[in-house]
Amino acid sequence: MNLKLQNYLASYRKIVGNAFQYDVRSLEKFAKALELYNLDKSRKAVDLLTKLLKSCKQDQDYAVVYAFLGICYEEIGYPELAKDAYVTSTNYNDQISTVWSNLGLMHKNSGEFVEAMSCFDKAMACDPNNAYAHYNKGALYYRQADNENALACCYRALQLQHNLYQAAEVVCCIHFIENRQDMYRKYYQMAVSNGSTYERMETILQEYKKINL
Repeated sequence: MNLKLQNYLASYRKIVGNAFQYDVRSLEKFAKALELYNLDKSRKAVDLLTKLLKSCKQDQDYAVVYAFLGICYEEIGYPELAKDAYVTSTNYNDQISTVWSNLGLMHKNSGEFVEAMSCFDKAMACDPNNAYAHYNKGALYYRQADNENALACCYRALQLQHNLYQAAEVVCCIHFIENRQDMYRKYYQMAVSNGSTYERMETILQEYKKINL
């Protein structure tokens, strides 16, 4: 296996785990699917992952393939297929934090907030250091107008990953709404410095202001 494919596997090691540990050829095919996904060729990745299911032997093999099928289905706009893939992944291995976090987002987007919160809790139980799970839970708390818990979750997300601009956006908006100008400016700049944009921030602030004021 070439170095590029090895790097893809290393980048997703928390999800991949020991999948295909006794099948080097299948592991290489899986790495190629990761490469396709990273090259914005998710449809081709889906085709390869679907074929790879025939080579799965261990529970972790199935769990990881279905996890990335879910990710790729989301990318190409098939949310129901993505949700089914994530659920199937948890049936084979319920300890992959990213899968629970992604599944929680899908429930959140469908308005299924109780199910979403449960998934985020499971994601954090699997990996307490999953910054995205803390952020996702915080964003859901914010949507439910629970600013105190939203701040706690998003602050924790930023402790774990200081450049997670999405968490900084939520913190910024809460301080904006609650008229804490210095804190609002601090997290506004933090969000923009780490990947958000001035245009995005202004749009978000206006929308959040409409909802909360």
